[in-house]
Amino acid sequence: MNRQHPPGAKGRASEAASLSTYCVLTLLFSPTSVNIAERDQMDFSLTDDQQSICDAVQKACAPFNDEYWLARDRTGDFP
Repeated sequence: MNRQHPPGAKGRASEAASLSTYCVLTLLFSPTSVNIAERDQMDFSLTDDQQSICDAVQKACAPFNDEYWLARDRTGDFP
């Protein structure tokens, strides 16, 4: 089936596709997008509470050497 398009319709579709591509590329590569990416980087630093938990776990585990933990891994025993 051969559809008839109004005069200029094919040109408008082509213009819309070009505009759409231009908009996407502008958003991806504009200086503003780079600044936003730099500004919104995540900070993975531990909070004071998280650091306290890590310190407490390290202190609790300090008396047990690697051999102890390897034996637990081999046997599946609960530490």
